[in-house]
Amino acid sequence: MLSSALHTLTGSATDDQAWEKIFVYYNHHSRGLQDRGYKQGEEVAVEINLNNSNAAGPGDIVNVSLQVALAMVRQLVIHARGFSKRILIHTRAQRAVMRVRPV
Repeated sequence: MLSSALHTLTGSATDDQAWEKIFVYYNHHSRGLQDRGYKQGEEVAVEINLNNSNAAGPGDIVNVSLQVALAMVRQLVIHARGFSKRILIHTRAQRAVMRVRPV
């Protein structure tokens, strides 16, 4: 499912090409870097939405499933060329941070 979405979003034939296009696009539009994808050693942050997940809320509203978050991390590690020590998963709402541990 995530792979299909990446292909549709980027017009790429493979997951590797899709991630490269995403990083090039991000670096160009957010960092002002031309034609530059991910460079080994850079940290990648993934912000997940947990705005409706709190102790005071109804408890049955989920913004992101663990399965989708795990699929994203697996995609990054496998297809964006294995930088598992440099992935940061966080949520602004909860101010929680989780670093992905290499396996």
